[in-house]
Amino acid sequence: MTLLPGEVFHLAGFSFGGSIAGLLAGLAPRQVRSLTLVGPGGFGSPVASPPRQRLRHLAGEARIAAHRANLLNLMIAEPEHVDALAIEIQEQNTRQSRLGILTDRTHPYLPAAFAEFAGPLNAAWGERDHFISAHLRDRIAGLRAARPDARVQVFSGAGHWVAYEAAGHFTAWLRAHLPANAPVVRR
Repeated sequence: MTLLPGEVFHLAGFSFGGSIAGLLAGLAPRQVRSLTLVGPGGFGSPVASPPRQRLRHLAGEARIAAHRANLLNLMIAEPEHVDALAIEIQEQNTRQSRLGILTDRTHPYLPAAFAEFAGPLNAAWGERDHFISAHLRDRIAGLRAARPDARVQVFSGAGHWVAYEAAGHFTAWLRAHLPANAPVVRR
């Protein structure tokens, strides 16, 4: 609201950022032109806690190997998609992380935000998202119960970080659902 006072904008968020984007759209529905959620939580269905390796005291090849293992356990479905760039992004994100997300991830807080936001709603998940793959149908059903008009895309073979792992398909899908002159829907 500070950065774009009075302006209308498309809003997208990934993972926990998708949950935050959904809540923001509910709080400021007149400013959000469209909402795109990518692998969000907040639907109340169970969330897996894939194993992760601690990095704090690792360096060099041991740290790279731990990042590779964490990416495969948390973010990416196919080993060949864990490349040097993915590892570097994971390294930078790990070093800059200041947020411990230990909230109740089973509470369905996101559908209530959709009651306030009437604009176009897009959602995408990777078919092999390690956090929710066993409950993907429940997530989609929860979204559709709150917003039957939501446009949902499941990217086959992709994990949680679908925008990285299926970058070409994801980018084309996103561009198709973010028309530059989409009307603002107000309640």
